Amino acid sequence: MRLAMANKTDEELYDILYVHSGDYTTDALESAREEFVGRKLDASTLGGLCTTTEVLLQREAEPLGWPLRMVAFFFSTLFFGIPVLLAHRHYVEQGAKRKAREWGRWGLIGFAFYVTLSVIMAISPRFIK
Repeated sequence: MRLAMANKTDEELYDILYVHSGDYTTDALESAREEFVGRKLDASTLGGLCTTTEVLLQREAEPLGWPLRMVAFFFSTLFFGIPVLLAHRHYVEQGAKRKAREWGRWGLIGFAFYVTLSVIMAISPRFIK
């Protein structure tokens, strides 16, 4: 564990300790803390880490725009949902967690819409006669 933390950048250690500490075990946090303290970073470096962290948190919290919500909604069933999965994966890799969640949500809502519409279309000719 100690070797894994030694290979992390200052930003990654700061993120582990102060931003996403709930995502890690106590052993990992202790190893990260030991490594972070051992690096003896100066005040300007710590200030830069805070700024970097704020940018990361803003990126994570950005909502998905309405045009992209509509794209996810209307194209959710295209090619068996593969575009929705690829876009979700893209947002996760970019660190945009909220966008990934919203993209998946709108894709599922669109899928449910099309399934419901298909059922209504299949049933409606029986009632129109």
